Parts: sequence; C-alpha cells; structure tokens
Amino acid sequence: MPTVSLPLIPEILRLICEQLYHKPTLASLARTCTAFENPALDTLWFELDEGFYPLAKCLPSDLWVEVERKDKNHYIVLRYPLVPEDCTRIIRYAKRVYRFSFESIYGSKHLLPNIRSLIWRWHASDYPGFFFVYSFLGPHLTKVVLHLSGDVSQYSVIPTLYQRHPALKHVELEHTARNNVHEVRIVKVVSNFVYKWHDLEILAVTNITYSALLEVSLLPSLTRFEISEWIPDNVSLTAQTGTFPVLNYLVIASPKLSHCVVFFEVMDSSPIKVIDFSVNKKESPESWRSFFNAIREHCRNDTLQKVISSGFYDDDDVLSPEDMPGFEDIKPLLAFHDLRHLSLTIPQGFYLSDSTATKEMARSWTKITQLVLKLPSYNRSPQPSKITLLDLLPFAEHCPYLSELAIFLDATSPPELDELILPGNGISQTSLIELQVGDSPGNCPTLIAAFLSGTFPSLEKIVTMESRESELENYNSEDEEEDDMTTSTDPWIRAQVLLDAFSAIRKQERLRAASQSGRILGIIDEQ
Repeated sequence: MPTVSLPLIPEILRLICEQLYHKPTLASLARTCTAFENPALDTLWFELDEGFYPLAKCLPSDLWVEVERKDKNHYIVLRYPLVPEDCTRIIRYAKRVYRFSFESIYGSKHLLPNIRSLIWRWHASDYPGFFFVYSFLGPHLTKVVLHLSGDVSQYSVIPTLYQRHPALKHVELEHTARNNVHEVRIVKVVSNFVYKWHDLEILAVTNITYSALLEVSLLPSLTRFEISEWIPDNVSLTAQTGTFPVLNYLVIASPKLSHCVVFFEVMDSSPIKVIDFSVNKKESPESWRSFFNAIREHCRNDTLQKVISSGFYDDDDVLSPEDMPGFEDIKPLLAFHDLRHLSLTIPQGFYLSDSTATKEMARSWTKITQLVLKLPSYNRSPQPSKITLLDLLPFAEHCPYLSELAIFLDATSPPELDELILPGNGISQTSLIELQVGDSPGNCPTLIAAFLSGTFPSLEKIVTMESRESELENYNSEDEEEDDMTTSTDPWIRAQVLLDAFSAIRKQERLRAASQSGRILGIIDEQ
C-alpha cells in the first residue's frame, strides 16, 4: 500500500509546542524535523525570564566565557570586542522573543524587536548600565516598568519613551532621589509626560505634581493608578468634572491623611472598586473622619467593594480615648452597601465605644466577607470595649458571607448557660472561619466557646496576641513541636481548645445520625 503524506498544519503544530513547558524538550523537537523547527523555536524563545543570558550564549563560543562571581550568580564575560558577524545567531533568535524580564544585565538598535513588555530595574550603583535600556525600546512595547535612581541623567529616557511609544498602555516609573533638589526635578520630569500617554490603562508613579494629577484624572482608559509618595505641591488649581471616569483600582501612600483628602477631592464620582491606602504617621480621629468623608463624597457608593489600609505603630505608646478613632469616624463608609472587604490596620487601632456599632455595620454591609478593624493592645486601651459577645449576633443575622472578623471585645461577662441554649433565638452563621480578638479580655472559656460554637458553628480559629506571637516563634524556630494550647492561661486560647472538641463532637453526632438514618431506611426497604 502506498504511503500517504498528510499535510502538517502550522497552527496545530504551534498548539502542540505551546503545551510543552520543558525547554530541553522544545530544543530537541526543533531538531526533529523542519516542520516542527519554527513552531518549537517560537515557543522556546517566546519569553526570556533569565534576562539576556540565553541570547548571549548564542555568540560564538570562543568569544565569551562564563564566570561565577562572589554573589554566586553566573555572568557572560566577553573576551573580544563584538563585530557584526558575531551577532548572526542572536538576530535569528531575538526576532522570536515577545516577552522579556530584566533585572541586572549588560547589553544597541532594538536587540529584541518584538517584545511587548519590558521590566528594567537597575541597581542605583550601576548608573552607566542603565542606559542600555535604549536598545530594548522596541516598536511593539505596550508595557514599561522602569526604576530610576538618583542619577538625574537617567530621566532623559522618559521623553524618549514618549516619543517612541505614544500608545503605551502600562507605565510604571519608580524613582529614588538623592536629596530634595533631585526630588523636585525628578517629579517635574515625570509630571511633564505621564498624562500624554492617552491610551494608558495602568499607571504607577512615586509622585507627580498636582497639576499633572489633574491631567491624569482626565485619561479616558485609566483603570488602575498607583502613587507611592503622594505630596501635593499646589492645590490652588480647580479640578474638572468627569475625572477618573473608569478608574476602579487605586493604591495611594502618603505621609498625611490631609494629602489623601486632596487626592480624593480631584475625583468626580469615580467608579472605584478597590482603595488600598497607607499612612506613616498617627492621625487624629477628626482626620480619619475627614478622610472617610472624602471617600464617601467622591466615590460611587454602588461600586466600592474593598478598602484596605496599613501603617506603622508602636506598641509602647500610651493612648488616651482622644487618640483612637472610633465608630463615628468610620461611619461614612456605611454608605457603601456593596462593600465586601474592609481591613483598617491603622497605627492606633480602633476603639468601638458604642455597643450599637456592630448592628449598624452588619445591616449596612450585608455582603461583607472580611471585616478587620485593627485591634489595640488591651494594656494600652483607655477603657474596656463596649462590644460584648452578644454584640456579634448582628453579624450572624445580617452577614451570611462573613468569613474573617477582627474586632476588640469585652468577654469578661459572657452569656450564662441558660442564655446559650439558643443564643439570639437560634441565629446561626456558618461562614465565619476566623475570629481575631487581639488582647481582648475574657473570662470563663467554657461559656465563650459555647456561645461561639452555637452562633458560628464553622468557626475554626481564634487568633489572639499570644497565639500570633507563638506562631511567629514557631515559624522562626527549628523546633517543629507545637505549643500545647491546653496549658495556656489565656481564656481565648482555652476557648479554642474547647471549640475543637465541640467540632469533633458535632461531627460524631452527624455520623451517628447518618448511620441511624441509613439503618432505618434499610429496615423500611426490607419491609
């Protein structure tokens, strides 16, 4: 029977190669037959995740030597100056590269002409090496991430980048200034160009001028904006309407909350979904209230789903009631009924002095899954919390999706046994898995565990200050033995032991009920 030669469809060959992630296998496949050569090589060279190293090894073998330096990394060192004939193989393979990640390499006209994404982070001490970046600004770039050091001459790359790539969609410009004079100059250079990329979808900068912020706010496609050291220089200009029309993810860090308020005042009912902010100093409760009011006034209340924060704090600080923000200060956030995740780890912690706070939060945030209000240390708290175990019932009643809760409690007088038969008239929530209580005071672990087990039967973990410190010690220790929680005097940790026991008993009861039900059904079937 004569053999039949079937056509090899290039698209199918390419799909086959794309399923192979082992580079030696792709190299072998490229040498198997001419039909597989190009699809295999295209897949093999599509992404360079080791920097320029693989291409450098395509130079003639007598031209370079591989050395290991003190940092244990391997480097390619040239023995002789390059001539055009030496780059024949590099040019052949470089055309196949579409993605390139750069950390610290030494490398002239578009060495990788087809790359779409360029990440160029050069160490501050290597000023001359930074300028090799110009050789990688190929014509198809859509994403550029640059780290610019204190050498002001590096910032000439920004106007060049704009001239060559006016249609970039993703730009990240990180900078480190050597002094205040350099900082001012750097911010001006960055500010003069960032808003000119009209197709930007993602922008991340260290800082820009207020006038540049107003221009950035008008970009029609910007969905994510990050600014890591926001300090407004001049707020005399007036913001326009229709600002940040499609922005849904904001990351902002600033030394002062008042600076953040200035930022939000630029917005005009922006459809933000996520706000991630941080401050590096303690602020008054009034400042926090102004900040949350600014969010309420300038963000759409039907889109915001996540608010998270971070900031440093000192456990040795002595706090007074006036130092700590409370429920009235975060109350503006109750307007956002679609909120799913609220995590406020601000330096002072929150102090909820109103026992009605949990009821209002639960009724406003019925879709919440994570609610974390940074816990003050009990020995720093000005007075016991007004929130008791019974004040958790609104979360069980109104928040069916809540899985993580961090709140400062007073469990020194837990409900008595007769109240624990059906706490809250049988209200039960089965989504809560983790409860963080910090240094909250408590008495009678049995009553605490009985209440939590009845109200939140799926609760697996109670996190206290002592248990968290113990976890950190075990993580840093080579001893793999875990601490015996049964010997702890912390009422919350002892309640955790009882919860585990209650959970085991509950499982046994389910298995027994299922087994008895099965036997009854079997008897009925026999009859």
